[in-house]
Amino acid sequence: MTASMGGVYTRPLTTSLDGFVAADYSYTGNSISLLNGGSGLVGERPPYSLVNLRFGVQHEKQELSLNLHNVTNAKPNLGDIGYIGYAQFSAAGVVMPQVATLQPFTVILQYKNNF
Repeated sequence: MTASMGGVYTRPLTTSLDGFVAADYSYTGNSISLLNGGSGLVGERPPYSLVNLRFGVQHEKQELSLNLHNVTNAKPNLGDIGYIGYAQFSAAGVVMPQVATLQPFTVILQYKNNF
């Protein structure tokens, strides 16, 4: 199961400047997949949530915002990486599992000008 929701609140700060706050939340339930090099074994990935926030001001076609991505610093297993030829092996010669995950908590200051 997956679900998401988001919202934006905008309020005039002056006659020519608007402030805004935006948030979005997404939930991804557990999933099952075949394990790379697991000889048909399956692995279960636990559910995870993702939260992003934005705060900013807008003036005509210009916008300045502070964006916070992955606020909870979630690090879910998004999938096994099994690139042929790029496997990493332990000292015993066993393939070490590798996984893809989300980008860590990130803060971005963004300026936009719409033409």
